[in-house]
Amino acid sequence: MIFFYLLIAVMPFVRHALWNETMVGGITLNKYLGFVCLFVALAHYATARTAPRFFHTVQARLYVAFGVVTMISFVVAGPSVEVEASPVGNWMSLLLLFFVTSLLVDSLDRLRYALLSLVGGVAFASLHSLREWAGS
Repeated sequence: MIFFYLLIAVMPFVRHALWNETMVGGITLNKYLGFVCLFVALAHYATARTAPRFFHTVQARLYVAFGVVTMISFVVAGPSVEVEASPVGNWMSLLLLFFVTSLLVDSLDRLRYALLSLVGGVAFASLHSLREWAGS
């Protein structure tokens, strides 16, 4: 679960030298952290006593439908670009994050810790951007 909190905390860093610009085998460290979170979520799903309710709300169904329609639209009528730089890669990441979050955040305590890590990540990213602004 700590990997999920770390992933949420580093997501606000758009141009960070460690998380988004360090490439290992052509993949950024942020994506490796996402893969680790996906495996943790699948392990959590295998040991869960109740089945997750991914599509219990209308908002969840519309979000996934919008993502799938966007990806299909780009594949059918969009320009040919690399998958990682295309909206298909972005939407695949967002949909996987949706399912990982739905699997891992299953209690109020985990929701609170996820929100605290998100607030901490945004605050630290704000300090990082202020430091970049002051340096230029």
